[in-house]
Amino acid sequence: MPIKFYQPIQSIWFYLFVIGVLISLATYTWQFRKIPGAKQQVYIHACKFFWLLFQVLTSVSITLADKLFWFKLNQMAAVLTPYFWLVFVLNISNQQRKISPIVKYGFLAMIGGLWVGIMSNFFLRDAWLEDRTLKVVAGTAAWAMWISSYLLCAITMAFSVRWVLVTAGLRRKQALWFTISGLFSLVGTFWTHIPGSQAFAPLPLGFLVSGLLVTWGFYRWHVYSVLPLAQETAVRNMIDGLLVVDEYGYIADINPAAKTELTGLPVSVGGRFSELAAAWPALNEVCGDHSLGTAEIVRELPGGIRYYQLSTTSLQTGGQLLGKVIILKTITRQKQDQAKLLKTEKTLSILAERERLGRELHDVQGQFPCYVKTQTQAIELLLARNRLTEALEKLEQLKNAADAAFTDVRESIAGLKTAKAGRDFFETLQYWLNQFQNMSGIAVVYRGPKSLPSQWVSPEDEVQLLRIIQEALSNTRKHSGASRAEVAFSFAGSCLTVTIQDNGRGFNTSSYRKPAKFGLEILRERTAEIGGICRIRSGPGQGTVITVEILLP
Repeated sequence: MPIKFYQPIQSIWFYLFVIGVLISLATYTWQFRKIPGAKQQVYIHACKFFWLLFQVLTSVSITLADKLFWFKLNQMAAVLTPYFWLVFVLNISNQQRKISPIVKYGFLAMIGGLWVGIMSNFFLRDAWLEDRTLKVVAGTAAWAMWISSYLLCAITMAFSVRWVLVTAGLRRKQALWFTISGLFSLVGTFWTHIPGSQAFAPLPLGFLVSGLLVTWGFYRWHVYSVLPLAQETAVRNMIDGLLVVDEYGYIADINPAAKTELTGLPVSVGGRFSELAAAWPALNEVCGDHSLGTAEIVRELPGGIRYYQLSTTSLQTGGQLLGKVIILKTITRQKQDQAKLLKTEKTLSILAERERLGRELHDVQGQFPCYVKTQTQAIELLLARNRLTEALEKLEQLKNAADAAFTDVRESIAGLKTAKAGRDFFETLQYWLNQFQNMSGIAVVYRGPKSLPSQWVSPEDEVQLLRIIQEALSNTRKHSGASRAEVAFSFAGSCLTVTIQDNGRGFNTSSYRKPAKFGLEILRERTAEIGGICRIRSGPGQGTVITVEILLP
């Protein structure tokens, strides 16, 4: 069996210098521990630190027993380093899924077995001292450890090469950088087996160059990957506020926008979220322990009320809850604009309704005074000529016209009183239909639901729908001479169809005149406002059928 020998270190000061540098690099890298691969790199620095330290202690020990003790610890650190290098490469290159967790844990179990082997009698067949040089004959466990270590290095290099081949641009430069950096440690390890190499200490030199190159990646690119840097930059420059709360209820991060919006509240990185929620109770209601989703909350400030939209998302990995992200979006301006828009729409709706009422009063009730004036002049002329019979006929016509005008006014007032939105729409409609039947003498049949269905129009559209039915029946009373009318509701999917029909005299739809034309135009206008379609079917002696079709939301 070949004999391996370990000579005393000639430049212990350089080893100690590299050990100090590794401690500094590990401390510096630890601040980036949230970034993929950073923790593994710290572990690699730690393993190299112990590797060199135990090698120095092996060198300075006097007795064979002491040298063997530190030598075995040195080998334990050496076998663990390739494993962390493999995990490091998998993490920074996003290739974790290429190796199943079973294989990873299998590697760890193998290392544990090798550690047991190192401390057993199977690690070395023999060992002795010649002067201060330690000479050993490797046993089965030693060969298993060395082969496993180099196998892990080969697997790691394969993943590193793949990382280089499948990436491009900055990511490829990063892949090359970290692949080459890792090679310095591997080359330094191989070089220690060449006779006479101890003169320039290849192992600590390789560790030093590799550690400096890897850590300089943080200075050069700030992070191992451009994606975390982009994500961090985006978070810091977000218009919306962002808070990260960990699984224990502590605030892990907060961006500048959130700090601005939460001014005056107890919020800081490392502080408890419960303290913030206690100062702003509305926040706790929508962001409690198990609350997820989106909600709106209000905060009262000296300068006025501010409105926010809060979105809460859980942070999970592998089914384990790590915390949650809260996005705080100010919607005060949107709320103000929405209120202005609603006010404008309400004003326009009122103006449009006033215009319709004005046209209706002018074209219908507004004509009555003119008719009265004309009739009274005719009666006066007939009385002056002693044509008493004709005068009495005119008076009867005037009385009938007054009754019709009175009915119009009562109908308009009743329609305005009942034209209200709400969940009692069908109850309100049937109440008005009864009033209409009593005032007009026309029998009205209602076919439809008695309460609001699950899918229904908006409250604003309810008002228009009620006015459409009132206008259609008002036209029936004024112009059709009908004795019977029917109002029916039917549903087909998301479409509502309202049918108003009568048994009146009907008319020619291509040549109808005012005031009937005016009433039908109002029907079409109101239907168009709620996004519906109004169809009118009629003919002389055939009655009239008005159909209104509306898509339900």
